Amino acid sequence: MSENRIDEFAAKVVETGEVWGLESPGEGWLCSDSVEFEDVDVLVFWSKKSDAAAHAIGELAKYEPTLIPLHEFMERWLPGLGEDNHLVGVDWTTEGDQVIGDEVEAEDVYEAIEAETESGG
Repeated sequence: MSENRIDEFAAKVVETGEVWGLESPGEGWLCSDSVEFEDVDVLVFWSKKSDAAAHAIGELAKYEPTLIPLHEFMERWLPGLGEDNHLVGVDWTTEGDQVIGDEVEAEDVYEAIEAETESGG
């Protein structure tokens, strides 16, 4: 993944204090199979509600944008994803009917957000 994309995500979520995921009552949180690793899930998050909502179409129409406060994302989500060996997708885009993007370690996302916070972002 472009470090630039992680840094942009970090800057946006530090500014707003919000992280957005897509959640479905019957399916749980939007998760994708890793294209890089077998038997690894990727949980996808966006820095803006409107970007998350833009992906809740077609097969994903059953999902709704759901707010995760940044402090909760940092304290619970990222450590838990790392412990469970899940990868993270940030600000994925759409290509055709597929939501796509790079897959990164939860620790890399945590470190980018922490660096942005420390720099006064």
